[in-house]
Amino acid sequence: MTLLKERGDFIFGPINTLDDLVTDPQALANHYIIDFDHPALGTTKMAGIPITLSETPGSVRLPAPEFGQHTEEVLMGIGGYTWEDIAELKEQEVI
Repeated sequence: MTLLKERGDFIFGPINTLDDLVTDPQALANHYIIDFDHPALGTTKMAGIPITLSETPGSVRLPAPEFGQHTEEVLMGIGGYTWEDIAELKEQEVI
């Protein structure tokens, strides 16, 4: 960047990494990255809502589901499995 500044009238900017994103002033000002009070992890950074709607603003209310948190509900609701089927899958260590 120093070389480009010294050599002429160029339009340029830094290339940020993912590590840069969590401290980027513009990303923070636009609430792209927010502090979230996670029930198990405490305060942690997570993706915010990248758009703002004037009449129906969004917000992050819940953490992402834990691994396998909704497996039984999905298998029963979408897959048509019974509790007995799910118990057998657990016994076979499929889930």
